[in-house]
Amino acid sequence: MKYFFLLITTLILTGCQHEKSAVNTATIVEPPPQPTTSTPTASPDVPSKPPSIIEKEVDFSASDTDYQFKALIPPSYQVEYVAQLESINIYDPAAEGESIRDKSQIFIRKFSANAFLTLNTVDIFSREEKMVGRHKAILYDIQKKQSVADFPDQPKWRNERHQVLDVRHAEINPSIFFVFAYNPALGDAEFQRFINSIIFYNDRESFRQPLSPAENRVTKKSFGIYITPENSPVQPEKFTGYHTGTDFEIFEDELRPDIPVLAVCGGVIKERKRVNGYGGVVIQECVFEDEPVRVLYGHVSLDDEFALRPIGAGVGTYIPPGRIITKLGEDKSEETDGELKHLHLGIIKGTTVDLRGYVSNNAELDKWFDFGEFIQL
Repeated sequence: MKYFFLLITTLILTGCQHEKSAVNTATIVEPPPQPTTSTPTASPDVPSKPPSIIEKEVDFSASDTDYQFKALIPPSYQVEYVAQLESINIYDPAAEGESIRDKSQIFIRKFSANAFLTLNTVDIFSREEKMVGRHKAILYDIQKKQSVADFPDQPKWRNERHQVLDVRHAEINPSIFFVFAYNPALGDAEFQRFINSIIFYNDRESFRQPLSPAENRVTKKSFGIYITPENSPVQPEKFTGYHTGTDFEIFEDELRPDIPVLAVCGGVIKERKRVNGYGGVVIQECVFEDEPVRVLYGHVSLDDEFALRPIGAGVGTYIPPGRIITKLGEDKSEETDGELKHLHLGIIKGTTVDLRGYVSNNAELDKWFDFGEFIQL
């Protein structure tokens, strides 16, 4: 059996707080101060500050693109992808056990369904409805039935009594459900710490700005602005209508260099093509909370050498939030359809792509999301 290990770099943040990104970072969790007692005749003991808990961030979609979330684990823990089960094993190399599977602390599986499901191979001692962020979840206390053979390719403790937390990814049918089982030796508190750290890639907390740095980019054409050749902040102007996206401008020193465009969400690239009015267009399939969307990146390069070799962003590729998905097209070129160098970002509701950059009446804007509703622009 081949094991695939996810190598993660642990970084410790000091000083100011930084925006979360799809790359691995370290998070320091400060435990609450412990209460102390005192007597009238003695000075109270001054407790020493508990040590900080340093954790590393793991993008689980790097193991399997169905696992569209990230979370924090202790820096000494490792991640194994169990290909034959399409499952993820989080294990402690220092734990007792002869094999990696024996050292498992958290074992994650998945299934696709319209509702929560339970196996007839286990006895259920309790069932408790919960929420993980805005996601519906159920905590089960289970044990494999004695008449059932041991579960193959899973940790030994999966055959004994333990708890599992099923989490629904989205309120669409069918949805992926994630099954988080944990070793009783890990403890409830450590498991809850892990669960609390999860950010699913359809949560707005996971969404990213398409250009970095992000500040002061939306200065000309915001979502919904009514544009005519006479009032447009960009001259000359050839379009009239309500703007269906958000335009992100470049800075003066970005006119010539390659400017990477980052995926605003996690999803598969569906199309890379040339479109009149945009030049280069990349379409990504995502879910914004519980709404399937198509994300349009307009006025971008379709340079295969850049997209397919260095960053691997071809059609059919899953790209997590914050990862490079393409680069801006050259100023006033075929890549921008003669427009100034900038990015048009459109968030189209549903699964049908509407390429229009402008619509004739305000009511039609309901077919698009304003990206500013999900992230501070």
